[in-house]
Amino acid sequence: MRKVVSYFLPIAILFLGCFGSVPGAEAAVKDWQRGASIMSRWNTDYSSESFKESMRNLKKTNANYVTLTIPWFQSNTHSTDIHRGWETPPADRTGWFAAYGNMIKHYAQMGQELGVEQITVGSELINMSAHDAHFQNTDNWNKLIGQVRGIYSGKLTYSANWGAPGWTDEKNRISFWSSLDSIGISAYFPLPTGDTSVESYKREWQKIDVNDIRPLSNRFGRPVIFTEIGYRSMDWAQWQPFNFWDGGNPDDGNQARLYEALFAYWNDQPYMQGVQLWDWSSDPNAGWPGSTTFTPQHKAAEAVMTKWFASTSPASGVPAPSGSFAINASSNPAEPAVGQSTGVTVSVRKDGSAQNGVVVDMEIYDAAGNKVHQDFRSGQSFAGGETKSYVIQWTPAAAGAYTVKAGVFNSDWSANYAWADNAAQITARSAATSAPGAGSISVWWPADGAPVSGLQPFKALIDGAPLSGYSLHWQVDGGALNGMYDSLDGGPHKESWIDVSGWTWRGAGPYAVKFIAKNSSGATIAERTVTVLVSG
Repeated sequence: MRKVVSYFLPIAILFLGCFGSVPGAEAAVKDWQRGASIMSRWNTDYSSESFKESMRNLKKTNANYVTLTIPWFQSNTHSTDIHRGWETPPADRTGWFAAYGNMIKHYAQMGQELGVEQITVGSELINMSAHDAHFQNTDNWNKLIGQVRGIYSGKLTYSANWGAPGWTDEKNRISFWSSLDSIGISAYFPLPTGDTSVESYKREWQKIDVNDIRPLSNRFGRPVIFTEIGYRSMDWAQWQPFNFWDGGNPDDGNQARLYEALFAYWNDQPYMQGVQLWDWSSDPNAGWPGSTTFTPQHKAAEAVMTKWFASTSPASGVPAPSGSFAINASSNPAEPAVGQSTGVTVSVRKDGSAQNGVVVDMEIYDAAGNKVHQDFRSGQSFAGGETKSYVIQWTPAAAGAYTVKAGVFNSDWSANYAWADNAAQITARSAATSAPGAGSISVWWPADGAPVSGLQPFKALIDGAPLSGYSLHWQVDGGALNGMYDSLDGGPHKESWIDVSGWTWRGAGPYAVKFIAKNSSGATIAERTVTVLVSG
């Protein structure tokens, strides 16, 4: 397993590394940097026996990289010293870069001596990295990177915050990518959908890729590594992957589907070089079903990463069954309406002797053969003759015929013990739904006449209308329309984070913020305008 060193600085949450030469057009997961990030639990943790055991467990997932996160800090927001503490930016940028450079060069020398594959020279230091945060930032980083290359012969990257448009979109505000070997992204992009199927998540990834990631890679001619990416095992993890503080309902299946969608979509993108999953605990006993932590350890997501991290990509199709299981399925209701939540029950019976540690996989396909939903349960054990039933929730997006398929696999998905290619048929009927009419828009924030500053969450919705029934946009002073995403935080609504610090053309204002709702045909169905005052 290869070593990657990262530096954890104020507000930066971690790590990562790069993967040799730029892969060609066949850059599948098997060719990636396949790793996870580890944060030390105490200052000598990396030399502990528990850490070593956790590393052995990580290697069993077919990972070939590990990112060791090394936290360094400074005394306070304005200081230029660098030590094991937190907070930026400093008052003296020249002094700060000198101290930071000394620290980085110390680890560069260590990395050269130990054969470290890659160093991540910084992580989410927006005030110190963005070209528009300070005019000297780009030159300072180019100089520092050049100094590191004079000591260290391995690969270099930087881990930039994913960020919604505005201040937090660090990846698009960095101008020194050309000096590095890859573009590192701390990729906590929201996947704003209530449909928790793998295919739905893949569609969200495609939007992010086409609109945000691919253009960045093309602009600088550099491959991309997700230097930090992860999901909590929780029911709403897709809405705010970066949210580590709020509670939620444990949902190992949702975390596993998010992992599956991540690998399945990016497996086909030639400029993707790898992922470092956040996080793999140095505690070998961390995780387990029922927790809502980021780690995949002892959860269904661990089986997913093990499958994709294997030396060969998951084969298309299903291996010939080689076990003794019987499978059938049913749905309730039997003929659901479009948009109606449907419970699909899959029953699995083990004939013959007992079998432990299997994966029960459940999939739904439309009439065209497209997989529209997938769920699975890892670590299942059956006594001889035992029957177990699994219920998954699925909502048909269109009318038509659907097929439920299900199978039983070994723990790393390399062997198939049973496969039912037609476990059940479901017919979804059209629902008598109407798009919202000229309903009223409720604006949660900003309130009319409110003073605002910095990064702001714009939140609004159409009263009484489902989020799937309309799109919502905002514009300021008649400017460009900006889309809003679905959010369940605090109740269903549409949301967008906006940095208003650049709103200076009217001084303090007032500025007119208009919210515009559209139906599926693109026709405007509701409007609402509020005014805001921008404070410094």
